[in-house]
Amino acid sequence: MLWAPQLAGVLLATNHRVSNLDKSKNTRLVTPVSPNLAFRKMKNRLPTPTGGDGKFHFSIDRGGTFTDCHARLPDGTEIVSKLLSVDPSNYEDAPTEGIRRILDAHDPNREYPRGEKVATGMIGSIRMGTTVATNALLEREGERMGLVTTKGFGDLLKIGDQTRADIFDLTCKAPEVLYKEVVEVDERVMLAEFFDENKNASEIQEMENAISTSGGDDWPKAGHGKRIKSLTGEIVIPLRIPDADKIREDLQELADKGIKSLAIVFLHAYIYPEHERIVGDVAKSMGCFTEISLSHEVMSMVKLVPRGHTACAAAYLTPKISEYLAGFTKGFDDELLTNVRLDFMKSDGGLTPVSDFGGHQAILSGPAGGVVGYAKTSYRTSVKSGGNVASKPQAVIGFDMGGTSVSALPVALVPLSVSRKDLTPVLSARVENESQSDVSRYDGSFEHVFETTTAGVSIQAPQLDIHTVAAGGGSRLFLQNGLFVVGPESAKAHPGPVCYRKDGYLAVTDANLVLGRVIPEKFPQIFGPDENEPLDLQASRTAFKALSDSNDFSKGRTIEELAWGFIQVAK
Repeated sequence: MLWAPQLAGVLLATNHRVSNLDKSKNTRLVTPVSPNLAFRKMKNRLPTPTGGDGKFHFSIDRGGTFTDCHARLPDGTEIVSKLLSVDPSNYEDAPTEGIRRILDAHDPNREYPRGEKVATGMIGSIRMGTTVATNALLEREGERMGLVTTKGFGDLLKIGDQTRADIFDLTCKAPEVLYKEVVEVDERVMLAEFFDENKNASEIQEMENAISTSGGDDWPKAGHGKRIKSLTGEIVIPLRIPDADKIREDLQELADKGIKSLAIVFLHAYIYPEHERIVGDVAKSMGCFTEISLSHEVMSMVKLVPRGHTACAAAYLTPKISEYLAGFTKGFDDELLTNVRLDFMKSDGGLTPVSDFGGHQAILSGPAGGVVGYAKTSYRTSVKSGGNVASKPQAVIGFDMGGTSVSALPVALVPLSVSRKDLTPVLSARVENESQSDVSRYDGSFEHVFETTTAGVSIQAPQLDIHTVAAGGGSRLFLQNGLFVVGPESAKAHPGPVCYRKDGYLAVTDANLVLGRVIPEKFPQIFGPDENEPLDLQASRTAFKALSDSNDFSKGRTIEELAWGFIQVAK
């Protein structure tokens, strides 16, 4: 089994330029009994130099429940640690705290006290994957936003493309749109080829001399207007040009309603973006919008519905990412963004500078890091079997069991001859759940998709092909009308499952603990007020007993039977 901290280390050399790990490297894996105590003990331990560059390099998987930190020390030694992603009684931000602890334990030249800004002089780079955007989309906790679109198409994203997640589900409901308000702009661009076909030059010139109007109902005749060469070389006709004054009035109404983020989505903007730019410039000049997403900048692709949803996702999630980044950077000194390379994992498995990290790129940021990690550590071009070396490589199936979205990553090997079609029973089950588990496949190259649906939102952006298959460890457990119910609510990192010792909620992790699938002695002892206690098995058993006693349906069942029932549903 490969845990996420081990895999996070691959991010130090990734962006698709990773070579196989050198097994001779002096790599130490640390599962601290108490993070502070363990680091203090290691501080006096002299590691064997392995060719470091004199700086600390960090790779961090910031999940919804746990944060895993991998560090390459100045001498080249590698260590990992784990801490809760949310623990307000001990720290404000988990990645910052993880970095601080490692620096404090391994930099002999200075102290890094908790509560003070972390000095960045010894930090060479920070690379991070995060599920902040994933969880914000699933839980609909993004920024209040408005949609600005072509007149007559204000309800297009709500109508969507009528795709049903399950064609046999008679009770399915259309997912809610991300925007709260809509502004329709009197603008229109059309392709000239529909009007210029079979016309001579003089006829085309006569139509081109017609003046395109702006505002009112005096629409020009079809095909009348100036011909302009678009980005793709096609000739377009701007029939209606946006009225800046009218747009300013409409946008001010949105601002008065508390809308701070905009998605601007016009027909044909992927080949003629000028009208989106006009509206974007007006919005920027007003100074009351924190995020303005132009669809042609977010994803300049054909198909208005997925392009519109993608722009909405960017406008909805990017402020959440910006808010998180602001909280992360404020824990360091002022040199962080100038002297330290700070990169984030995108949904496609590549790295991008923090300045280019947008919400629509971050939906699979956390799971993507796991895929790259297991691909680089588990895949072999040849495999020994019975003393013989197989002539064909074996594909790798990665299973990412989440606490809230991402936490651990066991790996199974299957023959390369096993196709995705043969894995349909495993891959087809989907759960829109705040806690989830993901499955993916690697056979020597990364499989990408360019249009996916996440939480009912179509995203038109390159993403690794990752499938959600089941509930995660933080999914809460209920007995309702004689039925076992798992999720969709999540216990999250705070307060977390009952066994986290923070008066939390009964969750899948508690069921696995009661059944002996999770062994407290093998789990990081990072719980309790001093962050040095193991998972609380007795508290989980007590919570299951209380659930059993409070429900007539469950009376007479043992604690283990109840836990087993919930696990069967979670599958």
